[in-house]
Amino acid sequence: MYTRLLATHPIATKTLTSAFLFGAGDLMTQTQFEKKSEIDQARFGRMVAWGGMFAPLAHIWYGALDRMIPGAGVAVVAGKVIADQLTWTVFINCAFFWSTTVMETGDSSLGIKAIQDKLWPTLKVNWVVWPVLQTINLGFVPLEYRLLYINIASLFWSAYLSKMAATKTESTTTGGTVKEMK
Repeated sequence: MYTRLLATHPIATKTLTSAFLFGAGDLMTQTQFEKKSEIDQARFGRMVAWGGMFAPLAHIWYGALDRMIPGAGVAVVAGKVIADQLTWTVFINCAFFWSTTVMETGDSSLGIKAIQDKLWPTLKVNWVVWPVLQTINLGFVPLEYRLLYINIASLFWSAYLSKMAATKTESTTTGGTVKEMK
């Protein structure tokens, strides 16, 4: 059924799948890792919304990546993984921190601050985990299933992102200091 829906409604299918799995990652974080007794529904909603925004962008990215670096083989896959990790990964993590912060606060300057504070620590963890996963994805998974693979592989990653996004930073004008809010 998923394959049929993917063939007839690819973006809608990928969007709903991503929204569901990003939400699942947040619920897993809140209930299993943070041991919250009450779910932060607004945070859950932001992660579901992010999953819905992520899917169309990722759909476009994976198609463009195959067109930019066509072919198969070790060198081609390595080139795709490097391109993915040095361009897409930076962009999509910036988009994640900016959009989830703006969804929460309504303040785009805080979205920029979130990128400044959280991007580098996130990329350092990302570059330990994702090159191997992307080598499998870009080397063996057919294009139409790459986003599904990423969504499943990233269930724990979305839990990590949810935790990173939940760590608040807020700029204050008092003395030009930065105040951490946790």
